[in-house]
Amino acid sequence: MKIVEIYTDGSHIKGTDKIGYGACFEDPDNNEKLYKLSNKLNMKAFEKRYHEKVSNPTTELIAVLMSIKSLVGLKDHVFIVYSDYEGVQKWLNKKWKIKKKYILDIVNEIQKLLKEHEKNRVFFAFKWIKAHSANPMNDLADKLAKKMSDENTFHQYLNENLKTNLNEKWD
Repeated sequence: MKIVEIYTDGSHIKGTDKIGYGACFEDPDNNEKLYKLSNKLNMKAFEKRYHEKVSNPTTELIAVLMSIKSLVGLKDHVFIVYSDYEGVQKWLNKKWKIKKKYILDIVNEIQKLLKEHEKNRVFFAFKWIKAHSANPMNDLADKLAKKMSDENTFHQYLNENLKTNLNEKWD
């Protein structure tokens, strides 16, 4: 089984509708770096459904969810998913009680996907990583999430440049 590390991060600029999430990981089939990013989370729809504002922990979970969704169809892999928000691992490993309905909904969707992946012998482990710890992949996920929450036009740029050398600077 191939082991692949995924680094995820979320970003929400408080007091604004600016939200983003980023994830980066090696392409499990050709060993190139593959970066996936989206800002499809609709703040207004979220607020209408849950009567609450999006929080940064929400974007952290969405980054994990979108990463797992992007891997549908793979077989025989183990993914180690890193997040710099402790709650992601605690909620997914059932060490923290979930108090908010929207967090429960996202965790349930992730759990459902995990069960589907298991049918193809694809397994996930969730681990915490210290933010801003000089890990290039974690720092990249952070930069992608912040860039996304800051500039909506970055989504188009990223789609055009998905495969990028990790050593390239993202300033």
